[in-house]
Amino acid sequence: MSPFRKFIFLLSVLAVLLCVAAVFPPQGIPVTESLTLYFPTAREIFLPKASKHNLAAEKMIQTLNRDTAETISTPTEEKIEFIIDSTDATRLHYPENNKAVLYPLFELLDSVKQHGGSIRILHYGDSQIEEDRMTGVIRARLQQEFGGSGPGLVCPVPVAVPMSIQHSWSSNFKRYVVFGNYWDQADHNRYGVMCAFCRYEGKSASLSFKQGRLSFEVSRDIERVKILYGYGESPAEATLIADGVSQGTKLLRSGRGLHSVTWTLDSAAKALKLHFSGESPDIYAVALDSKNGVCVDNIPIRGSSGLDFTKVDSALLADCIRELNVRAVILQFGGNVVPVIKNQKDLDWYRQAFAKQLAVFKNHGLHIIMIGLADMSKSVRGDMVSYPAVAQVRDVTKEEVHKVGGVFWDMYEAMGGENSMPEFVRATPPLAIDDYIHFNRDGAAKMARLFVKSLMKDYNEYKTRMELKSLLSNASTK
Repeated sequence: MSPFRKFIFLLSVLAVLLCVAAVFPPQGIPVTESLTLYFPTAREIFLPKASKHNLAAEKMIQTLNRDTAETISTPTEEKIEFIIDSTDATRLHYPENNKAVLYPLFELLDSVKQHGGSIRILHYGDSQIEEDRMTGVIRARLQQEFGGSGPGLVCPVPVAVPMSIQHSWSSNFKRYVVFGNYWDQADHNRYGVMCAFCRYEGKSASLSFKQGRLSFEVSRDIERVKILYGYGESPAEATLIADGVSQGTKLLRSGRGLHSVTWTLDSAAKALKLHFSGESPDIYAVALDSKNGVCVDNIPIRGSSGLDFTKVDSALLADCIRELNVRAVILQFGGNVVPVIKNQKDLDWYRQAFAKQLAVFKNHGLHIIMIGLADMSKSVRGDMVSYPAVAQVRDVTKEEVHKVGGVFWDMYEAMGGENSMPEFVRATPPLAIDDYIHFNRDGAAKMARLFVKSLMKDYNEYKTRMELKSLLSNASTK
């Protein structure tokens, strides 16, 4: 073929491609729910595509990377602002900007700090909180401020072993979950406070716990062990061994309803072992705590959109909350529903379903704090961009949390908003993994520090308000 004919051929091919580009829909042609065909536009063919950057995310990452502390530090001086700074992307969002919503919880925490006793905060979330990646940071800071130690509630067979405790179990344990594969679900809804329970096969089993090598030192000591169980068909026994010394055997009663047994240790233990004998009851949780202070529990529900609490037996859940003296709940969901939100009807369905979950905790009288979902990216024409529904789900959860008097922390906004996740993946060192959905351990810890810093900032403001109120009251009586 002569050079002229080659030129004409190439020119014809280019003309055909330009004609296709002119008529091909810019949004692509959907083939399946997960596959869409795209064709480059004429502009994309002739003009190089500029690299997209989220400057707010880059700035936030610079701030996060200055936080190199391996432990939680107590600020020596913290600025107190009574006026809400709407430009602060890391602030807590209150219903009607009423910061007093959390004052009763702060009062409870102060009482524990000054007078002893203990209260519990449950942290439920999806896979973003697995391994105790975020909860461990929150727990350590609160225990540092208000007292307490221990990793809190542990499922005999966890979905992922937390960094806060080294945990092993005999192979005859089986885990049943409220959300997950149908073969892992029970034929009833009595899942308890961790939305899961375990049973062992045969007549004996064991659980072992050791201090976590990656845990915060403030949270390592365990002084009290409690087993929550129920619905055993016959009595069983549990023996606790702490640092090689038997702490005695407890009877696990048979029968319906929630039961518990507790061991209080003379000194903090580094290694614990529980031996079970007899037929297994439903074991809902093992609580590893201190005698006083605040307990913060890591309860991940992998794959959940946070719509499973209405599936749990309400009477059993209420009994667990009373037994454990739970006073607040932190919820962290939303990511798993984002890919299935395609239209307003889907979003309205999610709003209604999520509102029902919040009502569960509101009806139990718990303070509600919601950590909103992180940014999530998918590939569109070669670019990693935010799912369209991320901001919509963020808005819905925030609105519904505020309706029940809860508090919202906007992780999406704190990251930098739209298209911020790619910056976290590209960061040096990376703060998220290359699925563009999940933080890595370092990134999760840094985001948790941002959250708990905002929480403690508002607590310090509360303290200042109370001190000023006391001073004015004393001055008026003189």
